[in-house]
Amino acid sequence: MSHVDSGPKNDSDSEQKTEPARDSSSGEMVVPKTKLLDAKAILWTFGKCLTAMLPVYLAGYYRMSTSLVMFGMMVYAGWKHSREAKEARLRSAIQLLNDEQEYISSKSFRSRGDLPSWVNFPDVEKVEWLNKVIHQAWPYIGQYLEKLLTETIASSIRGSSTHLQTLSFTKIDFGGKPMKVVGVKAHSENEKGQILLDVYISYVGDVEINVEVKRYFCKAGVKGIQLHGMMRVILEPLIGDVPIVGAVTMFFIQRPKLTINWTGLTNLLDIPGVNMMSDTMIMDAIASFLVLPNRLTVPLVADLHVAQLRSPLPRGVVRIHLVEAESLAAKDTIVSGVSDPYALLRVGPQTFKSQHLDNTLNPKWGEMYEVIVHEVPGQELEVEVFDKDPDQDDFLGRTKLDLGIVKKSKIVDEWFTLKDTPTGRVHLRLEWLTLEADTGRLTEVLKRNESVVSKTAKPPSAAIMALYLDKAEALPVSNTLTSTSCCTLCFNTQTRYV
Repeated sequence: MSHVDSGPKNDSDSEQKTEPARDSSSGEMVVPKTKLLDAKAILWTFGKCLTAMLPVYLAGYYRMSTSLVMFGMMVYAGWKHSREAKEARLRSAIQLLNDEQEYISSKSFRSRGDLPSWVNFPDVEKVEWLNKVIHQAWPYIGQYLEKLLTETIASSIRGSSTHLQTLSFTKIDFGGKPMKVVGVKAHSENEKGQILLDVYISYVGDVEINVEVKRYFCKAGVKGIQLHGMMRVILEPLIGDVPIVGAVTMFFIQRPKLTINWTGLTNLLDIPGVNMMSDTMIMDAIASFLVLPNRLTVPLVADLHVAQLRSPLPRGVVRIHLVEAESLAAKDTIVSGVSDPYALLRVGPQTFKSQHLDNTLNPKWGEMYEVIVHEVPGQELEVEVFDKDPDQDDFLGRTKLDLGIVKKSKIVDEWFTLKDTPTGRVHLRLEWLTLEADTGRLTEVLKRNESVVSKTAKPPSAAIMALYLDKAEALPVSNTLTSTSCCTLCFNTQTRYV
């Protein structure tokens, strides 16, 4: 019987496998690529560990407080979480945009609110032809916006401050994801001589804009933007000549949803607490131009007086009576099993807060508020009920009502069930008041209001005054008007009675 000793052979084989190969042409030893990759991975891991330990070392070296180090680590963790959440939302939105048809046809919707507007509302129509036009025109729109940024906006920013004189845009790329119009609603019950459209827009863009201030070696930028909202477009006046439409007016009835992914120095804007403040400032800037009562009006014909289009008279006034509520949820369960409810009422930028009533689930407020309505249909009354607490107020429910319903009915007196809460409803009485220019009816309105003065803490209004500042001429060099003799101000004042 023969015996084969395989041990030495296997050892030699293993030595041959681990031995570096030799280049026959040069005679040099060739190190395998796997070993090089392993070495780089080890160095990279070591570098990350060293970077993580560096703040601890510096804190000990400079005898810094441990609480300060912990606070810095918490801020960093919050910033990193906020960044990752923003990037995940952007990736999800882009993926949803790419697979929209598959997403809509599937049964993956969590709620009806996830559906696009043209699925949710039968009177909202798809306009895929318009999206195709926007898609083809998007590169040229990007070229125009790039020219606007580099030639107009950049020079304006540089001239605004001496610290920004070296500011420049290093990269401007609006990406390949154009803005989409997910639905359009054309209103038929509107005033003659105008076309009223509600355009639901959605922009999930892979935009990348980088800014550099060379004087301070600062780099900042934006990489990814999401914008969702409903923009109202009004085409008026209609004229009997080309181009048929005299002007285009655009505005958001409610603030759109905006998410921005920052890069560079502006990454600091994603720190928890700071991100809410920065988003609020950006939305305030947008609201100052495009959210009611502000409007953007583009005249299409010459010699068109656009003052009435930019600042039209309100559609009317709604008198809101917050009567009472009942069966509210009990939030003070530990002490007495009741709540201390109060209500917040919002119509656009107008917000009212009722008094809070202690220890009750059936509050009777009996309060009255008056709101100026700029657009109907579209503007809504939103009512939110809270339980007042020393630390943080508890949410008790909300309800919404389109003020267009009030305009049609003139008076709405109903109980509204609160949503997002297991129990509770609120009693509202709403009156629609039409604006009139007949001063002869003022006495009649005042007498009618006298009958309700005793029932409410604040008497109802009888008239409103609309003041429009048209223009100023011959202003002095200084920033303030120092003398009325050196300037001329033109006002357009109109008084309306309700």
